[in-house]
Amino acid sequence: MKKGLFILVAVSLFAASGAFARHHADGLKYERNKQMFEADGRLHTDDFINKHDGSFLKKLDLGSEQKEQIKLLRTDMFLKMKAVFENANGLKTYFSENSFNKEAFLNDKKEINDALVSIRADYFDKVYNILTAEQRGKMHETLDKIENKWRKNTKNK
Repeated sequence: MKKGLFILVAVSLFAASGAFARHHADGLKYERNKQMFEADGRLHTDDFINKHDGSFLKKLDLGSEQKEQIKLLRTDMFLKMKAVFENANGLKTYFSENSFNKEAFLNDKKEINDALVSIRADYFDKVYNILTAEQRGKMHETLDKIENKWRKNTKNK
């Protein structure tokens, strides 16, 4: 009887600690995202490159001047993206009391997507031009490894 009670308490504590850890991780992620933009729209992050816009750049042995240039480019990219979203129509604009304007919704969202892709392409073009020939070669190798790993993982699922 005592052994069963002990196991029940141990399992409960284990489950509670896992839930706490997950909640804490989610809270940290929320705080990190919240800190990304201040009220004036400037990008604030302690890491000059995050995994969404090129963690592969971390493997290229960038110089301090290159890191600073990329940081500025990244800030500019996010400010342009923020402007795109600020100028976008809200969801309410596509609804009336009796209908949903699907065509206007699709057109607006395609325009937003095209603008965002263009901004990111411009960013990567400028980043590429900052790299040395050696770094460009290493970047190509790194991206090839990432793509092969990604393709391998998607085939296994």
